[in-house]
Amino acid sequence: VAHPADGFAPQSDIGALQNEARIAFERADLDGSKSLDPREFMEVLQRLGYSINYPEALRLFGSVDTNQDGKIRVEEFIELYITLKTSSK
Repeated sequence: VAHPADGFAPQSDIGALQNEARIAFERADLDGSKSLDPREFMEVLQRLGYSINYPEALRLFGSVDTNQDGKIRVEEFIELYITLKTSSK
């Protein structure tokens, strides 16, 4: 079992973060496409309190879009969300 001191969130925290990420994703998916385009991606990050401009968002988008289909799927977003939330502690 990982402990916060190990740098890993407890499993219960991961589940809560996954739920938060899904909610943020669904709110950001303005066109209902089940994916985020670069503009929706930037806007959700800004709503989450990250100061990011469009060129920065595009660079991050490219690294988060693991299958390089030009869209961020919920699974890709959840992974980023958990990374951001656990590394900012």
